[in-house]
Amino acid sequence: MTQPTPTTPATGTYRIMAARSAVRFQTNHLFGLTNVAGTFAVRSGHIVIATPITASTATVSIDAASFTTRNRRRDAAVRSAKFLDTAHHPDITFTSHGARRYGNQWLVHGDLTVRATTRPVELTIEHLQTRDDELRAQATALIDRYAFGLTKSKAITARYLNLILEVTATHS
Repeated sequence: MTQPTPTTPATGTYRIMAARSAVRFQTNHLFGLTNVAGTFAVRSGHIVIATPITASTATVSIDAASFTTRNRRRDAAVRSAKFLDTAHHPDITFTSHGARRYGNQWLVHGDLTVRATTRPVELTIEHLQTRDDELRAQATALIDRYAFGLTKSKAITARYLNLILEVTATHS
C-alpha cells in the first residue's frame, strides 16, 4: 500500500459506507420558477484506487425507491412507472472505467444505468480527502433525464438534474 498525498489516496480497495453516503440533486420545476432538491440513498459500492491513478475505478448502487424531495405526492409520482418505475428497477448504478485529469480537476468517466438504460456520464471530483483508512469524496454531474427515457411531464419538469454524489469509504 502506498502512502497517500493530500490529493491522492492510498492504492487499494475502499468499501463505500452506505450510511455515510448519499446522492443529492437539484432541478427546476414549473417552467423554472421553483427549484426542487432531494436525495437518493446509496445502497453499496466500492472504489479501487490503482496505479496509475487514471486506471482507478468505482461502482455505486443507488436505491431508486429512496428518492425523496419531501413532497409525498411528487415522490410517489417519480417512483411510479411514469418515471423511475422502482418496482421493476430498484437500483440505479454507476460503474466507472477510469479517471483523467482536466486542468486542476479529476474527471471520472463511466456508465450510469437508470431504468435499464445505460448512458455514459462523467463525474467531476469536487473534493477528495483521506484520513487514516477513510476516503471522503464529493463528485458532481449534470444528468439529462431524457437520455434515460424519462420524458414525462416535459412542460413542468426540467430536463437536467444537477447531481452531487457524496461518499465515505473505508480501506479494506
